[in-house]
Amino acid sequence: MNILKRNLFFETVFTLSVILSISDIDNILFGQDIGIYLLIASLGFFYLNKKRSEPKLENFLYIKKFVFINISIYCLFAFLQFLHVSFGGRLIHDLLELDVTGNPLSFLKSASIIFFTYICLNKSFLKIIKKTFFNITFFSYPQLFLSLKFPIFFKLFEHDTIYGGSSLRFVPYIADPNFFAIFLISSLLIHLYSNPKSDNNYFFHLQTASLTLLPIFLGSKTAFSVLVLILLIRYVSLPKLIYEYKFSKTLFYILFVLVFSTFVYIVFGPENNEFSKIIPSIIDGEIFSQRLYMWQSDIVNQIFNSKYLFFGKGFGYSRSILGVYMHNDYLEYFISFGIFGFILLLISKQTLNNILKYSDLKITLSIFFLIYFIPIFFSVNSNSFYVTSIFWTTIILSQSSFNKI
Repeated sequence: MNILKRNLFFETVFTLSVILSISDIDNILFGQDIGIYLLIASLGFFYLNKKRSEPKLENFLYIKKFVFINISIYCLFAFLQFLHVSFGGRLIHDLLELDVTGNPLSFLKSASIIFFTYICLNKSFLKIIKKTFFNITFFSYPQLFLSLKFPIFFKLFEHDTIYGGSSLRFVPYIADPNFFAIFLISSLLIHLYSNPKSDNNYFFHLQTASLTLLPIFLGSKTAFSVLVLILLIRYVSLPKLIYEYKFSKTLFYILFVLVFSTFVYIVFGPENNEFSKIIPSIIDGEIFSQRLYMWQSDIVNQIFNSKYLFFGKGFGYSRSILGVYMHNDYLEYFISFGIFGFILLLISKQTLNNILKYSDLKITLSIFFLIYFIPIFFSVNSNSFYVTSIFWTTIILSQSSFNKI
């Protein structure tokens, strides 16, 4: 198998694996998170077929330290969750009955992906990952255009039993819209910062604008806000804005397309779509009511004032009480694994951030929102797909200060 065919093969397998890992198709057909297992197997196969003569990345040894810290942390999470499940009266063979994110194996899968990504690292591998991000994003557009006529990829998310209200949201690949929105942020960051000499390329800016449109249909307000912040960081120069009163034309065009598309979607899009409820929610003071319901519950106080303060009550406890996860990783890990787990989570995030030590300040600020800010509004760190997406993005962006890939 020559290099081009080999890379195309792995690009196809990686793309299929990630699509399966983020979609409900996996749960419907297999129910065992087979997308992640396929990804781990394909990473191992890539390593066995890796071209040994290709030089390693410039910061390969620097990355090594932070990789193995994260592997150790996820193994600890798996061990803690196993203890919680075992002492909770579940037998080992019952683990498969657990929700994927509540299964100790979920953390071990994350550790495995990080490990195999590390041993596979070279420039060919990073190019394949970049194309994987592009493929998954690109193939979501036909689904969107098809759904505008036949809304087969729009799903009604109902929350009446918890805090009232429901909304129609775009679900490419039959995926969770919030998780896919996070994937889009990773795609945008990779697109913006790993393409050299792109500032004067109008096709590049058209792609940038198109990447900011999908979160509108996905209905993820948090992801939409982060995308706008990332664009401001990328294109706004404060010295020019303050002293020369110059505003980036590129940013102006992108924001214009964004605002116009949002207006068109709200007015002409599916009835009862997520973004059509923003203004009424603001007027009624209910813009964060869904998450405040979970954050203001008494679960945190119960953990804080009990014997579970240091090691928590296991991942999935909040869902067993509220019917949903906390939609906040920091609260989720405190409830699940106590102070010990909360500290491990912060260490894991900081080690990822440290990989970007030699990167441009704009990259560091942008990835900050991805690593630290988004988890305020989502419970995602136990999901192997999220871990994969963030880790791959960080590794790719860490190369931006070295040779372009």
